[in-house]
Amino acid sequence: MDKFNAINEAICYWLGYQFKIGREKLIHEASLRYPIADTITATDIEIAKIQLEKGHPCFTDRLVDVFLYDKPVTEITEENYLTSIAEIYELKLAKKETGTKGGQEHQRVVDDILRLVYFNQTTGKDSYFLICGKYQNFKNYFVGQKDKPQTDTEANILIPERQTSISTANEWNSNKSLYKDYFDFELSKTPKSYTFKKNEILESDAEDEKKQKLFGLNSFQDRYKIKDRLITWTDSITIKTTCIALTPFESITHRTHACGIWKIEADK
Repeated sequence: MDKFNAINEAICYWLGYQFKIGREKLIHEASLRYPIADTITATDIEIAKIQLEKGHPCFTDRLVDVFLYDKPVTEITEENYLTSIAEIYELKLAKKETGTKGGQEHQRVVDDILRLVYFNQTTGKDSYFLICGKYQNFKNYFVGQKDKPQTDTEANILIPERQTSISTANEWNSNKSLYKDYFDFELSKTPKSYTFKKNEILESDAEDEKKQKLFGLNSFQDRYKIKDRLITWTDSITIKTTCIALTPFESITHRTHACGIWKIEADK
């Protein structure tokens, strides 16, 4: 199993274990770093080459969830820091708020994508976006493939009981996903392209944000401060995303959790 499929499977098993022993409410995005780092070390990568929650190379006062270097951290200096980075990861949990158009979680996903694409544009190094969560939350609020009847009650997002009949077809239907312009929901070697433009304004669906607001690249550039003049803001930036690991769709599932990983690149 390659590194990314191993990470995908491991994070789902780890989340499922936390769910089964009643620790679900203690799970947050920061805690995802540890099982992911453990899994990377199982793919013959030294733990000394991994660093968690370190400052973003391109932005001040911003942290990256996982760094992987091409040499031990003890050998990294201020001079070779940027060239020593092999790849970085940003992590998200799928939840009900993830599916709210123009809401905070919608913008936070966009922020992660832009943090990664600016890193790739600046350094040429690899960057990856990982999102995971309860299978039904991943399906309903990230993929946007909501079950019927659609309700706002917890009954619609409960983890189903284990079933004996399982479909393993990869049939994610993302036609209504907030994120369909950014991501493909099938494993593919063909990147998906999208251009973020600075003039994007959304009408938010959030109850406390019932008004037009700056969104996407507008909001990002307004809040982020460039470090060491590494970036020059422009009115648009084009991303390429490639799905490299994805929990399969199952119409009747025994899975408690799901995960997807996308490679994020700048379209040069």
